Amino acid sequence: MRVRLVKQRRPAVEYDAELVSDDGTHLIVRIGRGDVWIEHYWRDRWYSVKEVFDAGGRHQGWYCDIAQPARVDGDTVISEDLELDLWVSADRAVIARLDEDETDFTPEVTAAVEELERLARAGRAPFQDRRLVFGEDPELYDRMRPSYPPALIDDLIALPGVGPAARALDIGCGTGKTAALLAARGLTGVAVDADAAMAAVARRRLATLPSWRVDVAPFESWAPADGEWPFDLVVSAQAWHWLDPNVRLPKARALLTPGGWLALFWNVPAEDHSPLRRALDEVYDRLAPGLRRTGGPKEMPPGERRSYPWRQTYSADQWVDLARTHSDHRMLPTDRLGPLLAAVHAAIDAHGGVYDHPYDCVLWLHRREDLLPGD
Repeated sequence: MRVRLVKQRRPAVEYDAELVSDDGTHLIVRIGRGDVWIEHYWRDRWYSVKEVFDAGGRHQGWYCDIAQPARVDGDTVISEDLELDLWVSADRAVIARLDEDETDFTPEVTAAVEELERLARAGRAPFQDRRLVFGEDPELYDRMRPSYPPALIDDLIALPGVGPAARALDIGCGTGKTAALLAARGLTGVAVDADAAMAAVARRRLATLPSWRVDVAPFESWAPADGEWPFDLVVSAQAWHWLDPNVRLPKARALLTPGGWLALFWNVPAEDHSPLRRALDEVYDRLAPGLRRTGGPKEMPPGERRSYPWRQTYSADQWVDLARTHSDHRMLPTDRLGPLLAAVHAAIDAHGGVYDHPYDCVLWLHRREDLLPGD
């Protein structure tokens, strides 16, 4: 394939590359011109990363180019460079911005370079699995992330072919909240998470339930034990969007019994026009304009959508602790996260000290027969 780097102030550069992988979001290519380079492009991030190796294969570091999200035209990946670069040496001794004076620091540019700097200082590379950021503080995640409405679990148990004796698979189980809800209704099964720290909390939660097992592995490479599949119900709560889009659906379908169900659900912020919500939006617009509340994935395979509105009341301390569990907040540098959370806390204090937050738990249901093998 080809790579085309579009420069703002210099001619475009185009060269051949070998495609390593493309999961629909993260595209990796390899080139060999002098030093051996591995290049990473994302369709949803405002940067690209070039790993640099010497002729002996020793890692030298990486260049991080602040760029618009990549796009692919035929066999060419196109990256529009925004001039600002970040060099990170392999030993992290050097973390240096380049060409700052040529850069227009929009909110997207600022958020991108600060995310890259935070990752470098934490000893992580931007192309490492961002799912693992939650395991940095699994106890906080477990304490603050909300559970799911009982009515949703009722509806899952009532699905044809499910019921209390069904076998279930929980993908991206986190700290095991969904698996525990299903186990309490009599279901048996397996919970899988890529993060060992999160899985350890899930094992503790499910310790008294020998009919459940927790495995540590990315779902994309995980394999069930002989004789324990197919499953009647495959669920994924707050996790489906983290999975490789080229793998997740066909693999989930293959693991389901005929007539089985795939259930994907998220707690997302519901519409809220309260004075406190407006005050919080103003805080984010001022201090973290790159962070946006989302309503869950917009593109889903054919299926049925159900919604379960509910509310949770938080103190200022609790709301700030909840914010700390979100990956976009955890990726912020400390010198930006601290002032942001302080301002959030102050806004809640100024509006009575509590936030009655509206949620919408959105469920997408898909019967195995509605999922085409090639989806």
